[in-house]
Amino acid sequence: MKRDIIFVTHHLGGIGGVQRVVDQLATRFAEDGNKVTVVGCAVQSQEKYEKVQKNYQEILLYQEDIFFEKPWLFLKEKYLSKKLEKELTDLLSQSQDPIIILANPIVYLLMGKTFKNFSNNTIFIGQMHSSADFVLECKGIYKVYPYIIKNKYPKLDCIMFLSDSYSEVISNHYNIPLEKFVAIPNPLPRYIKVSEELHQEKSKVISFVGRLDPVKQIDHQIQAFAQVADEFPDVIFNIYGSGNLSETLQSLINQLGMTNCIFLKGKTTHVKEVYKESLYTLLTSKSEAFPMSVVESMITGTPVLTYNCSQGVDELQTATPEMLFEPSIEELATKMRHYLTNPYLLEDIGRRGREYVIGTYAEDIIIQKWYDLFQKLEEKKGIT
Repeated sequence: MKRDIIFVTHHLGGIGGVQRVVDQLATRFAEDGNKVTVVGCAVQSQEKYEKVQKNYQEILLYQEDIFFEKPWLFLKEKYLSKKLEKELTDLLSQSQDPIIILANPIVYLLMGKTFKNFSNNTIFIGQMHSSADFVLECKGIYKVYPYIIKNKYPKLDCIMFLSDSYSEVISNHYNIPLEKFVAIPNPLPRYIKVSEELHQEKSKVISFVGRLDPVKQIDHQIQAFAQVADEFPDVIFNIYGSGNLSETLQSLINQLGMTNCIFLKGKTTHVKEVYKESLYTLLTSKSEAFPMSVVESMITGTPVLTYNCSQGVDELQTATPEMLFEPSIEELATKMRHYLTNPYLLEDIGRRGREYVIGTYAEDIIIQKWYDLFQKLEEKKGIT
């Protein structure tokens, strides 16, 4: 059965995890013969959008961040411009029994009228790419997320989190019936073929790949590496990514006297090569839902030392529990020292992690879960 599938996402532009997942799902759905459209409301702060040829239609409404950088533009869009609702009205009027996937809850605030006008013949799926803990602990402007999850998403046909454990936590906390929820994890990224043999010689490098953002707690990594650097003078630590903490992190590196062995490398478009050359990579976030950097590293056979910061991270380390530990700079330094002293242990850990993620999150497996969900919701709504 071919379908009209419309993604509504908050940001296009940059290399954020949500955008990569939306692009992969949209590409695969289009390859399967579905008519797919991705409507992006804005461009993420400090990023840019470059249109490239794709097998689905991509529509961008604003060339800047209207949510967090220029909220007055959000208010103008909501009450005056209403570009999103006009675009969706045009798309839905030309579609038959369409499916709308809200890739981020915040877009609901711009499409309440769309839901009201088209809910009879349109399936609405509300996604949340963050963990349950993130929702419950949101502060400041991010309190909009729990507000939407609690008060708006229950009106949709389905609420989607990345794991059953996240769904259960949110269901219990907000007293939302569990049958309203579904859990579908993200598929493995396509940039590495899972059949690819990985025999690249590992160099004396530890790496981090991600945004230079407070939630990532990269300062923990720098401080932990500084504790072991003198014991392993031939090992370097490379930090890949951009963000507003760049100067702060460089100051910390300078202060610790680590300028000869810790390097801020900026963005990279060669993440596969970064992972493959690394002995192991690091994740020390306060909160993560389903961190793509961990998945990507594990696909290449490179283990990841991770803080136990969410159920999602815990699940990813199912086959490699020795790489998971409670947040602590001292424990991170101990783990780093252990695997630098015994690097031969990493080959088996990398193999186990790779086999687990490939066997659990392969694209075909995840896409079938999506199609099963579509069919279930169509039957429930009387759509044939």
